[in-house]
Amino acid sequence: KANSIITSLGKMSGHDPNLFVGYKPYSQNPKDYFVPDNELPPLAHSGFNPSFIATVSHEKGSGDTSEFEITDGRNMHVTH
Repeated sequence: KANSIITSLGKMSGHDPNLFVGYKPYSQNPKDYFVPDNELPPLAHSGFNPSFIATVSHEKGSGDTSEFEITDGRNMHVTH
């Protein structure tokens, strides 16, 4: 499928809840619970924040086109 991502563990769905989870369960370093930067999908690896990832896909060989708009915003809550 078009939304599959190739990782060191093989092909994974772009919707997999464990896409960014590392596999070193006995490590004492919390950083080891996430995959290394060089194994992230290209968008995330190039600086796109994984917490904002959305999967946009199409079937390979499809001649259909779609138009869409992406808007990014930020809400800040200031407390004193």
